[in-house]
Amino acid sequence: MININSGLIVLAVVLVSFLVSRMRRVMSIFLGITVASVGLVLAGFSTSGYFCLCGIMFFSVGEMLASPKMNEYLGVIAPEGKKGLYMGYANIPNGIGWALGSLYAGNIYERLGEKANLAVDYLANNYAMPGVDRTEAMNKLMEVTGQSAQQVTDLLWDVYEPYKLWYRFAVIGLTAALGMLLYSRWVRKSEAPDV
Repeated sequence: MININSGLIVLAVVLVSFLVSRMRRVMSIFLGITVASVGLVLAGFSTSGYFCLCGIMFFSVGEMLASPKMNEYLGVIAPEGKKGLYMGYANIPNGIGWALGSLYAGNIYERLGEKANLAVDYLANNYAMPGVDRTEAMNKLMEVTGQSAQQVTDLLWDVYEPYKLWYRFAVIGLTAALGMLLYSRWVRKSEAPDV
């Protein structure tokens, strides 16, 4: 399922780029961020693998809409002789985002959405079994509840509502998309009509 993102990008980036080639750059970035944010919510909306795949595909399309246009936009707004400098500066937010995202987003997911950790927490809070190893937590929870793996997954889903953690990420994306939309309107009025 993880390879759907990279596989879809390899197969469809040229087609998507062609389809949005006449679209304003900033509008394409806005649309891409919005579609990717919707993809995040879809991916975590259900325990269904099909919803997850659909969300990953939406995210991938959003990525294809936004990413190439960002680099193209930077090339257009950079003064002559400063394109390399602009591209270098453009990667600073990416570096900061990856670093902070890896630290914070990973911890948030591990705490609020990772099934094994939720099972550990459920065992500690409902069966007075603290310290169960996370690699054994699901098996232990199935054993003490007498339920199947799917039933235990549904139990953890209903109790902890892990899908809600994706709302946080989607809000960040939609806020960025709104910022791009406002920027697009400002640019259209005051800067360059073709961006």
